[in-house]
Amino acid sequence: MNYLLISDVHSNYQALEAIFQKADSVSTDYNTICVGDIVGYGAQPNECMETILRKTGKVVLGNHDAGVIGKTDIRMFNYSAREAIIWTRENLKKENLKKLYDLPYLITEGDFAVVHSSPSNPEYWNYIDSVYEAQDEFKVTDYRITFIGHTHIPLVYSMKNENVRMTFDEIIKCESGCRYIVNVGSVGQPRNQDKRACALLYDSDKREMRYLKADYDVKEAQAKILEARLPKFLAERLERGL
Repeated sequence: MNYLLISDVHSNYQALEAIFQKADSVSTDYNTICVGDIVGYGAQPNECMETILRKTGKVVLGNHDAGVIGKTDIRMFNYSAREAIIWTRENLKKENLKKLYDLPYLITEGDFAVVHSSPSNPEYWNYIDSVYEAQDEFKVTDYRITFIGHTHIPLVYSMKNENVRMTFDEIIKCESGCRYIVNVGSVGQPRNQDKRACALLYDSDKREMRYLKADYDVKEAQAKILEARLPKFLAERLERGL
């Protein structure tokens, strides 16, 4: 079975459309799972939520989603992120706000788990951004594969015989006796200096993971942010993949 894992869409509808088009071009049949943060930063939260929820009911809560509905104190966010969360609260349809309230922190499917931040304490929004954090997670969880988002950086941590390594390979073949924590990257706000929308396709039969990258209309996404009077920085960073 093929799974398309998308994360950190952040109200970037142009990027979301592009990644679905890319997925359609490489697979005729896949199940979509959203790894959180549908909203925040960008200017089209309703379009993004409605598109994703038409395609899947398998969605976990991200920290920006939680900020919008008051499950996370937004004082912990930087200025631009905080302003975008306040704007999103005011512009998200009531029915879409309600749907955010119903999202779980973690889901399991087959041989894998999906969580936005970390599987050990998903509601604390800890970052897994080094081998050391990954080691800690492998010690306290036993999922064969854990798909995460949150850092917006596509990378893979693997553990075999207690040894943990980090790779940035675009295609990953799952090895026997190996466990994985996989950051699926960001659709709407990549931060690895590659401005293309990023997601991950997982073939559970072949046990193979493949990153998908898609060009999208960055200028239009930027224009939407500026029209909404969101912080200018949120538009500028899209061009640089930061």
